[in-house]
Amino acid sequence: MKTVHLVCACRPNFMKIAPLYHALKKTDWCEPVLVHVRQHTDKSMTTDIQRELGLPLVTQFESYEAALGFLGQPDAVVVPGDVNVSADSAITASRRGIPVVHLEAGLRSGDRSMPEEINRVVIDHVSDLLWTSEDSGDWNLAVEGVKRERVNSVGNIMIDTLEMMRPKIEAMSVRKGHYAVATLHRPSNVDDKGKLLALLVYLQGVTELMPVFFPCHPRTLQRMREFGFTNGSMHLLPPLPYVEFMALVKNATIVITDSGGVQEETSYLGVPCATVRENTERPITISHGTNELIRPEQIVGAAREALAGRWKKGGPIPRWDGNTALACVDALKNFLLPQKGLEHE
Repeated sequence: MKTVHLVCACRPNFMKIAPLYHALKKTDWCEPVLVHVRQHTDKSMTTDIQRELGLPLVTQFESYEAALGFLGQPDAVVVPGDVNVSADSAITASRRGIPVVHLEAGLRSGDRSMPEEINRVVIDHVSDLLWTSEDSGDWNLAVEGVKRERVNSVGNIMIDTLEMMRPKIEAMSVRKGHYAVATLHRPSNVDDKGKLLALLVYLQGVTELMPVFFPCHPRTLQRMREFGFTNGSMHLLPPLPYVEFMALVKNATIVITDSGGVQEETSYLGVPCATVRENTERPITISHGTNELIRPEQIVGAAREALAGRWKKGGPIPRWDGNTALACVDALKNFLLPQKGLEHE
């Protein structure tokens, strides 16, 4: 029986790991172990989402190094996404000779001023197996000299989570009529007082067209308080449970965000998405999906276009079909049990 560590640190990590954890639990050759390395202390960003996704509540560690001292060395470790804990864990595992698997590999924004971009590059280049969610990931890795046999095009694990939870999402009662959903948490948007206050003023402008529901990331809420923001007519909300948030997004007229995951979810659901960033590491959400990059001063105009029904519709995205976890299980078995007659892709 192989042991595989699945490292999680924050809400998006748990969302990406959940389908893989459940799929591996059904196998007869692998025991998945959820490893919770502390990054967020707000229970809405960790404990609550674990319960909602059916994940076990496990001991929180200060680092992956500490987790290894307690749990012992696995046969492989899966690190999702691009947060600091994922990068630190990948480096720690690589130094110990533990095979590293990167879930959501190859994504690039081209902006090295983003901490997440540095993490993506580092994780990919210490990983032994790389799982990509879109064609741009394959291309980026090829350009950077990553050997093709280390790469598996598995699809988007976030869509697995959405489909896994869809019955509960569909059953959730939500507001009727037109409304916008806003989410902001990127340091480049919320840590600068002038930029954040300007963004909030533009979001206030959207309320003249339709209600704006703004689930606030703890980091964003802290900055709003520090900068003396006085709310007018927006509906400021605490971080919402996954099902409640996705039900709100699914029925929105437009979503205004800086989140990578929300770009994917809106594109899959066909919901207009305006991303307040200069770039995106998920270009397929623009070429195939419903996402557009906008400047802060374009927020009200974007909301007006969506309200008028003039936003692009998007279409199906290859391999975003809810079967990514199964593809990951097959790739991992191929990697860890080659003696079974399976060969690398």
